[in-house]
Amino acid sequence: MAEAYVEHFCKAFSYHPIRQQVKRLQVIALYLYLSLAVVITLAMRWVSLRSNQPTVVARLQACV
Repeated sequence: MAEAYVEHFCKAFSYHPIRQQVKRLQVIALYLYLSLAVVITLAMRWVSLRSNQPTVVARLQACV
């Protein structure tokens, strides 16, 4: 009887909406963290390309 009650409690807790909401929030936080990392990486690459642009133009003009 006690084991059945414990199993029922564990199942009820594992399917509890609060627990699902916590998992959902963890997934959303991970997604936001990864997207922020991608945005920062692309922004740094864009800034480095912008800062190197005059030297590239100067090299092309020197070749021509």
